[in-house]
Amino acid sequence: MARRMRPKLVFAGPTLSQGEVLEVAEAICLAPAVQGSIIAAVQHFDPSAIVIIDGGFQSEPAVRHKEILWAIAKGVPVIG
Repeated sequence: MARRMRPKLVFAGPTLSQGEVLEVAEAICLAPAVQGSIIAAVQHFDPSAIVIIDGGFQSEPAVRHKEILWAIAKGVPVIG
């Protein structure tokens, strides 16, 4: 049986554009991480890793540390 490739996820913008991310990494580029986005991404994509480059914090609640710890406990490395 073929093994399914788990994607890498990158939360970026405005620091890096989607095009800039894709120039250096084979990944799915998502909007800046906000509260709830890490949990939603893990549940939807089952990623092999998550990179957080940018996150929202002024207009939306920021990512909570508990989300990051939850993803790590699920076996997903989180960088950023």
